[in-house]
Amino acid sequence: MTPSLEFKYFEIFFGLCTAGALIAQLHKTLKTKKTKDFSMVFIIGIIIKNMLSFTVGFINNLTGLMLGSFLLILYNIPIVITYYFGRQD
Repeated sequence: MTPSLEFKYFEIFFGLCTAGALIAQLHKTLKTKKTKDFSMVFIIGIIIKNMLSFTVGFINNLTGLMLGSFLLILYNIPIVITYYFGRQD
């Protein structure tokens, strides 16, 4: 096995771990429809950062970086929507 191939497996593993870490929080957010304790400046900054990370991953063919960044974008978009349109109590 070449070092680059071994790195590829770790990279995919790290992307999947990122996805796994988000599932519980996203489930709770969608279930309760409450996100008022989130900072939208931070969340929007994270979305922009992950768009850039996804682009770098795409350019350099880094599957794990693309996967992790894409999943974080998918995670944060419902947070923003729920923040503005979810329960207000």
